[in-house]
Amino acid sequence: MFIFLLALLFIPASAHAYLDPGTGTVLLNLIIAGIAAVVYSLKGFFLKLMGKGNEIQQKESFDYKIAILSEGKQYWSTFKSVIEALIEMKIPFKYYTLDVEDPALLIENDFMKSRFLGYGGWAYNKAGRIEEEVLLCTTPNIGTQGYPVKRPDRVKKLIHVLHSVQIVYKSGGLDAYDTVILVNDMQKKAILNNRDQSELKNKDLQILGLPYFDYLKEIKSFKTPVSSDTILIASSWGSKGLLNSYGTDFIKKIVKAGSKVIVRPHPQSRISEPELIKLYKKQLEQYDVIWDETIDPSVSMNEAALLITDTSSIKYDFAFVYEKPVITLNIPLESIKDFDTSNLSASWITEVEKNIGCIIHKGEENDIVNRIKETLSSCDPEYLKRYRENIVANYGGAGKAVAEYLKLCAATDEGGVK
Repeated sequence: MFIFLLALLFIPASAHAYLDPGTGTVLLNLIIAGIAAVVYSLKGFFLKLMGKGNEIQQKESFDYKIAILSEGKQYWSTFKSVIEALIEMKIPFKYYTLDVEDPALLIENDFMKSRFLGYGGWAYNKAGRIEEEVLLCTTPNIGTQGYPVKRPDRVKKLIHVLHSVQIVYKSGGLDAYDTVILVNDMQKKAILNNRDQSELKNKDLQILGLPYFDYLKEIKSFKTPVSSDTILIASSWGSKGLLNSYGTDFIKKIVKAGSKVIVRPHPQSRISEPELIKLYKKQLEQYDVIWDETIDPSVSMNEAALLITDTSSIKYDFAFVYEKPVITLNIPLESIKDFDTSNLSASWITEVEKNIGCIIHKGEENDIVNRIKETLSSCDPEYLKRYRENIVANYGGAGKAVAEYLKLCAATDEGGVK
């Protein structure tokens, strides 16, 4: 009863934000959240009982200037290589998370001090009172009107690192940030040359790469071999998703042609549009289609020979990490006008989509089977590797580059770069 009452204190407040991964049954999560919070709060006590109290005291002696704030375990892939680099470089830092199941909480190292902030409004309030001078996040909207986490007053350098190649945030989502870490030079030029990107132009734009790719590269070799006849169809959510724009008829054509098909809706679809996903499943129930609704798409990406997608950044993962071709179903700009990517998609993004496969526009999907054959026969993995060097800075080493930048920021009095 005590745990249940305590759990009630952690009921999440309404967050006007985009949160990636799925949820379970509300009641079950409530009970688990309460138990997890109690267990985590006792962590220090048990560490002392196990003789690790001295390590905690040693951590407290550091002058912490750097911190990382994560929404939770879904962004472990973004922060993992940065954390490892900071530890290897012996740079003390704090790690704050809104998820008690965040894998980073399991790390015990003298240079890393981790903390679970709790749930709901209580946690958001504590996140807004972080005191370190340099704060790294991958969450958009921090400090913007209506978002529950304000920009911490004592943070002198708020840094955003992307968790995908392209910027697909609501317009203005990065307004409170001082630095935005970009993936390539084309991205920076597109921002500087676009008259609608006035806020981003004023940021410190650092081309350091994508730590998320470090993670994908690391786990790639542990997956199953590729299947030459498997097609992965990955849809984004909402108006920018191919399921909403193109329907399911083209998927039926692919199945009838004899290919194995995996359909992967965006994890956010389960939260934002469950009824639509149920409708699409009903439309395809007579067809041999596999639905992948896991958080991690790496197993499906490894199995597939070709990816069909839309505005989703999974296209870059598939082409540059798995070195396989992509067919992009074009989404009209009016469908994504509220997202920052709409101001950039006419420049470097279209160029990339052509170089990693082909683009299909509305009405051309009826010829999807022939386009698949043509794209598979013309694909050159070695070309994709060479092209990747122009698109992804510090491929496989972005975590170290970001850690070095954080160190440089912390070395100045104002949390800025000399």
